Amino acid sequence: VSFRGAIIAVPGVSFVTAASYTLMWSLLVQTLILSVYLLLRAPDVLRSILKLWRPSMFAGFMGAFSSQFWFLAFALTAAANVRTLALIEVLFAQGVAYFSLKQPFSLREVFGIVLIVIGVALLIAA
Repeated sequence: VSFRGAIIAVPGVSFVTAASYTLMWSLLVQTLILSVYLLLRAPDVLRSILKLWRPSMFAGFMGAFSSQFWFLAFALTAAANVRTLALIEVLFAQGVAYFSLKQPFSLREVFGIVLIVIGVALLIAA
């Protein structure tokens, strides 16, 4: 909800620019907070992260790239719609776990999947 509010508060630009601007600031703030936390609580971890900056560039880029689409979605519709529809990522993760890793579903996971499918269906029908 806060990201959606920040995006629509950017005046006089396209939704793409507003989403990108908001994403840039949110990533900056998250990076600063996590860096300060690691500096104070686990400086060895921070040093290890900084040593491995080159191999982590692709993962970082892909994370920011996927976040761009989240923010574009927040710019286009209500946050509740985006978050509800985004729950299908759980279905994809379960599918990968089942088909690639041969991990069976538990009864609790099946119940969760059913609830997600019902919620997404209700959202699309509304």
